Amino acid sequence: MGKTQLAVQFAYSYGRFFEGGVFWIACSDPQTVAAEIAACGLRNALALSPHFADAPLDEQVRQVLAEWEQPIPRLLIFDNCESVELLTRWRPQRGGCRVLITSRRHDWSAVGRLPVLALAVLQRAESLELLHKHLVDASDAQLADIAHELGDLPLAIHLAGSYLARYRHVIDATHYLAILRERSPLIHQSLQNGVLTPTEHDTHVARTFALSYDQLDKEEPAAQLALRVLHCAACLAPGAPIPEPLMQGMINGDDAMLHPALTTPIKAVRQLNDLGLIEIELQRSRRGLRLHRLVAAYTRDRIGAQLARPRAIAERALYAEAERINTRREPAALRDWQIHLRFLADDALLRGDASAAELAYVLAEHLYQTGDYRGSEHYHEQALAICRRQYGTRHPLTARVLAEYGKTLLYGGADETAQQALAEALAIQRHMHVEPLAIATTLNHLGYLHQIHGRLAAARLCHEEALALRRAEHASHPELVDSLSNMAYIDFKERHFAQAHALLEQAYAVQLQATGDDHPEAARILTNWSELLLAQERALDAARVLNRALETQKRQLGEEHPETGRTILGLGEVQRLLGNRDRAIQYYEQALRIFGANHGDEHPRTLRARQRLTEMGAA
Repeated sequence: MGKTQLAVQFAYSYGRFFEGGVFWIACSDPQTVAAEIAACGLRNALALSPHFADAPLDEQVRQVLAEWEQPIPRLLIFDNCESVELLTRWRPQRGGCRVLITSRRHDWSAVGRLPVLALAVLQRAESLELLHKHLVDASDAQLADIAHELGDLPLAIHLAGSYLARYRHVIDATHYLAILRERSPLIHQSLQNGVLTPTEHDTHVARTFALSYDQLDKEEPAAQLALRVLHCAACLAPGAPIPEPLMQGMINGDDAMLHPALTTPIKAVRQLNDLGLIEIELQRSRRGLRLHRLVAAYTRDRIGAQLARPRAIAERALYAEAERINTRREPAALRDWQIHLRFLADDALLRGDASAAELAYVLAEHLYQTGDYRGSEHYHEQALAICRRQYGTRHPLTARVLAEYGKTLLYGGADETAQQALAEALAIQRHMHVEPLAIATTLNHLGYLHQIHGRLAAARLCHEEALALRRAEHASHPELVDSLSNMAYIDFKERHFAQAHALLEQAYAVQLQATGDDHPEAARILTNWSELLLAQERALDAARVLNRALETQKRQLGEEHPETGRTILGLGEVQRLLGNRDRAIQYYEQALRIFGANHGDEHPRTLRARQRLTEMGAA
């Protein structure tokens, strides 16, 4: 039930309490409101005088307004009234009338203290209940998918259910869902009228959106900016919250939006909100916007080929922010953006152009940092295929993607393929004389591959060269931290504990200066440090360090991240040294589960956790 239908229901339920009657004034076209009011004075309504119909329009309106100011109780329904000025001009200022307004506008503060009842979308359970009234035999899962595609919009849910009930012998829920997903839902006949209403109100879903969209005057600067904001928002993942910084990034990325003749973005967003085209979310942790998925579909259908420009703006904004956050290795900061990044990347991959490769690459790196190695591999493969096609196999960009692909394969347990990818990337980079820091990054990955398999001499060669290149280029966080940590690991494995301790201290100091201690990389260094302490049988010191790391990792990475698993494995080692067998087994089992899910069964971390359980007779 939409806002108009709710007003109709109210009139039918409570109209009998208004002695002077119920009057419906359609306000969608401001130019016809006077005629709507005049019609209320005709014989079948107020019946003001025998010659009322012959009077000029202005006189008819005057008589109706005067009658409405009498003390007789009447209900006036101003349907689709979107303008404060319109309401102020026509509503009675005295008398017994009560006014009910239906509108997409949210802010009526300029009129005074009007009680506002916001009609949100349905809860999913309510959508299912409504659909089940039309489709008794359909499963909850099928109907939930339909409700999702329709964004739980009451009118759309009602129309879809009515359509499926009417044509139940021709189309079932599964087929209908496939049609909704295949193209824009709004062009399907089920959402284009076909349901009678008491007011003969238009039940064409797209036209209800058009009423608001068409109120944006293309010549007015604020409306121009509002349209650009709406068009960019329509390019993102349908129905998903749009973080405030993402919208600001898109605005900053469009020179036209920043033109001095245009109003501020805040006013533009408020205008969209007043028209019901966009929802403003003011939660402290997640300030931003939300565009209903059907409004997004309508906007995309409306502007057609012109969507290319706002899509490019959205892609640039997402790429820039993802690259910045990835560089800082703060995956939690990108968590609310991931759905939009994935949506745009998947859409761009259908084009297969350079922008698609960039989006796939930054998404792959983000997924790697979250511990989703399988997802990261997929997008790295997509980016690599495009780079090879666009730039050739021996190109710096191809080599960069190939190196990061190798890193992901390494963490995903595909060591042989990872080594091939890293060796190929390094050969291209040396041949092309790319910037030294790019070579250092590939050497760092290759060195890590050697060290986890115990090839310490080969690992040292890679890490020493990487560290030398980074120092020569005056690299700082995080590249320098990587090299220092890896060199510390080699010294630790060769039992040069004092040297390892000094390198870790240096790495931690650089990390703290760059990010503070509440950062995944700071926690990773602490976990590395704990291995050194455990090797010296300083179990209690290791426990303190590991618990600090675990607190940060759970908050920043989550409890199922492989780096969290590594810290949990360390806590198992602590309990083993302290003689607490049962607690040690609990930690080892938890670590094994995390490693198996993220790295696979044959990764060195997985094997180590399984070996510990075997040693303790718990495998």
